[in-house]
Amino acid sequence: MNSSTRTEYHKTAEMSTNRTREEALSEAFAYLNEHPEASYRSVAHQFSLNKTTLINRYEKRTRASCDAHQSQQKFTPEEEDRIVRWVIELDDMGMPPRGHLVRKLMLGILQGRGHGAHNQSPQLGKRFLDRFRKRHAALSSHFAQAINRERALASDSIV
Repeated sequence: MNSSTRTEYHKTAEMSTNRTREEALSEAFAYLNEHPEASYRSVAHQFSLNKTTLINRYEKRTRASCDAHQSQQKFTPEEEDRIVRWVIELDDMGMPPRGHLVRKLMLGILQGRGHGAHNQSPQLGKRFLDRFRKRHAALSSHFAQAINRERALASDSIV
């Protein structure tokens, strides 16, 4: 690998500092496919990745955790995408998507699928919504956050 190629990819990596690990892995895979003589160590360093992760994923020994645990999810990827779109649409219409509304929608999807056991309604764990938001970064700014009373009073123009 010559130094000009290495510098070019360093600039690309620097420009996209907000990329996810999956995006970095995709870029590293593309680089490895274009430059088969490149060492895993140098490519891992170039794209700020763990060398072992790069090797295992490139040689298909392991999968991304989101793919590996798909069978353990309550919702299919299509259902999750539909929920995400619904939340974003609600927010775009000026209706803040409160957690209890999203939970109600999710429970409705599960119930429609017959997910409850023996006439019981389906259940979602206490932290399910938080983990769902964490899995879908697009939602982080769409959920309404309650502001405390002091901040609300401080922003009141009458006071």
